[in-house]
Formats: sequence, C-alpha cells, structure tokens
Amino acid sequence: MCKKIFSLAVFFSICIMMIFSCCETQKEEPEDKPAPVNPQTPVISTVSETLTYKINEQAKDLTVEATVTDGGVLSYQWYKSNSLDGEYTAITNALEKDYLPDTSEVGTTHYKCTVTNTLDGKTASADTPIFTVVVTEIGNAMPPKIVATTNYTIDFNKEATLKVEATSLDEGILSYKWSKSSDNINFSALPDETPSLKITSLEIGTFYYQCEVTNKIEVNHIEKTAVSKVVITVTVTAGNGNINIDFN
Repeated sequence: MCKKIFSLAVFFSICIMMIFSCCETQKEEPEDKPAPVNPQTPVISTVSETLTYKINEQAKDLTVEATVTDGGVLSYQWYKSNSLDGEYTAITNALEKDYLPDTSEVGTTHYKCTVTNTLDGKTASADTPIFTVVVTEIGNAMPPKIVATTNYTIDFNKEATLKVEATSLDEGILSYKWSKSSDNINFSALPDETPSLKITSLEIGTFYYQCEVTNKIEVNHIEKTAVSKVVITVTVTAGNGNINIDFN
C-alpha cells in the first residue's frame, strides 16, 4: 500500500513539473519595437523676392512651396521684421502657406516663413528665403531704369552715336536731355531730346556726355516726376585717319 502511495506521489510530482515547464515554454517573447523615425527637414523651393507697391495698393500673396516624403504633416508660421538681418516677430494667425502682406503704411518690411514637419510627435523645421515688400507713397513717380555703354574711344574727326536704353517702372512717359562737359563737373545743355546722340570728335581729349532721363506720371491731375542720369565718357585719340567708328 505504501509503495502505491509513493508511486502516485511521484507521478503527481512529475505531472506538476511538466505543467510548469509547459507554462514557461509558452510565455510570449516581447515583440521588438520599431526604431524611432526622425522627421525629414522640409525641402523649400521658394525663392527670395522683392515686391513694390504704392500705399494701400492690393498686394499679392507671398507663397511657400515646401515638401517632405516621409508622410509627415507640414505647418506654417510667418514672421516679419523692419530690418533684413534684424529680429523677426511671429505674425498672429499667419499659419497658412500663403500670406497677404500689409500695404497700409509706407516703408520696407521683410517676411519669412518657418515650415515645420511633424511625424510621430517629433518635428523638423526650415525657413524660407526672405520676401521684401516695399510700400511707397501714392502717386510718386519711380526713377527710370537706364542701361548704357559708358565708355567709348574714337578717332579724331570721326562720328559716333551714343545711346541709352531707358525703362519706366510705373508706365510713365520718358523724356531725354543731353549735356556735355570737359571736366565731368560743369555741363552745357545740348539740343538733343532723344535716346541717342550723334557726335563728331573735333577735339582730342576726354569728354563727358550726360543723359538725363525723366519719368512722368499723372495722379489725380497732378504731374509727378522722377529723374535718372548716366554719364558717358568719350576719349578722342589722334588715330591714323583710316578708321570710321559708328556705334549704331
């Protein structure tokens, strides 16, 4: 009888050990967690731009072009400053990719936008290039833009044609006045009032020809003007009398 009881005890002990062994074997191994992913820095393709408006003129939106390829979410915050290299202040509620600048005050304002990529609770940011907005007084004419060759060398007693190319930046009317100087200080008016001046080199030396270009606009029946000037230097040499130079 004792032997049977002992055998049953041994049997139950073995069974219990096997059950515990199975339970330990069936414990799930912890899953490997994926490594955290850092968000990409936004790639910005926007280029710097300078825009000029008259006061209270309707402006166009400043626009950001930014992309990421990691599935993150882009957000925007616009800033402004009165100095190009100064401190930039966040603009309240300017949180879209487009921003309409203010033109209600005369002056120059610089804008930039910080673009933030958010992915799995982490962020990466990049700034756009600077947008510059210039607001001028209403009705003021803008100085014309002048392009010209400013140095010529010609032979004595030869003809040459000096030319300027002028552009009105506000669709004004352009007019021209030429003058001449031998010292680049005291100029004498010439009768020519066109973009070109034909000269004959009757003296050896260096002479200066100034072209004054006036841009005229009319606002509320009031004439407004702005002037740009360019000086062209002409050097007359003795030459050999065989070369005829014409700058047409």
